[in-house]
Amino acid sequence: MKPLCFVLMPFGRKPAHDGRMVDFDAIYTNLIKPAIDAAGLEPLRADQEMTGGLIHKAMPPCLSWPCWPATRPLAPPP
Repeated sequence: MKPLCFVLMPFGRKPAHDGRMVDFDAIYTNLIKPAIDAAGLEPLRADQEMTGGLIHKAMPPCLSWPCWPATRPLAPPP
């Protein structure tokens, strides 16, 4: 079994800080997931692992895992 890489990010289409719509599912599918796969890790995205109920209920066990800091490439500039 590959080591897991927990992905915590928005999902679906959401407005960016400048008002344009960003398709976060496309970003995950086309950029993030391939990079995780290429690194030899297994991606685990909270919104895709739901078995029912709210997403935030599935997250606490994942949040207690050791992790590396993540970046927010679509965050508004400081």
